[in-house]
Amino acid sequence: MTPEELAHLRRARDLMDREYARPLDVPAMARTALMSAAHFARQFKIAYGETPYNYLMTRRVERAKALLRRGDLNVTFERIRAAGAEVVQEPIDQFYGVRDCAFRDPSGNQLRFSAKVRCVRAAFRDTIEVVEGSPRDRDETGRARNARPRDGLGRPLPYDAPGVERQPEGVPRPPGEALVEAQRLLDDGKPFHAHEVLEDAWKAAPERERELWRGLAQLAVGLTHLARGNAKGAHTLLDRGARNIEPFRDHPPHGVDVPGLIAWAETATPAPPRLVADPGTAPSSAPAG
Repeated sequence: MTPEELAHLRRARDLMDREYARPLDVPAMARTALMSAAHFARQFKIAYGETPYNYLMTRRVERAKALLRRGDLNVTFERIRAAGAEVVQEPIDQFYGVRDCAFRDPSGNQLRFSAKVRCVRAAFRDTIEVVEGSPRDRDETGRARNARPRDGLGRPLPYDAPGVERQPEGVPRPPGEALVEAQRLLDDGKPFHAHEVLEDAWKAAPERERELWRGLAQLAVGLTHLARGNAKGAHTLLDRGARNIEPFRDHPPHGVDVPGLIAWAETATPAPPRLVADPGTAPSSAPAG
């Protein structure tokens, strides 16, 4: 490779670093380097160890990662996915107080992004757009809420799209009522909504039962991932949920069918599980004797 060719390649690389948000393609980058598209792609990989497309995608993901630290996770997630990045995990509310998602960059590295605040900054692909955050949507008690519509599996939709009504947050329910409501939602094909009910129960549960409810909520999230086609995320959450409810196998509170749920999690079938053994049958979770 001649010094002149290397200088031309640097010019194309600088273009990607500077104009990554524009709809660039290999022919456009090759014109900047004064080369044919095929020759440019070969020489670029020799010089920098990766294809021009991978280099451009890496720059975009890195920029999105920086903006996500102070931006709207859902908006940026959709833009990264639209740009062709491999989705590892869609945005989800974690039990430890953050909302996060994950991608895999062109080099195979997993990138996990999280957000604790909402200031609505979006940037990716065709334009760089910075929108100063409007006051956060809050309910009548002043509690923050997310007004963005979602589909039946909890996936964010455009703000003007009709969505499935979410479960009200922070509703105090007796354990039996929470299990009945969560089962109804599971049977209706709404595992994400069931997880919200179970998460409320987890937050309100006494300390000795908290891991049980946490595990049940994780199983519902795992089923959500199964329905979304994210098998890897589903197996992770199902395994985690099964481990959290395992200590309650011998003496399960509220009739929860712990052995049955663990067996279901191991098979990872998309059919919704039974949280409580059916009346009139010998529940698999009942202690011996």
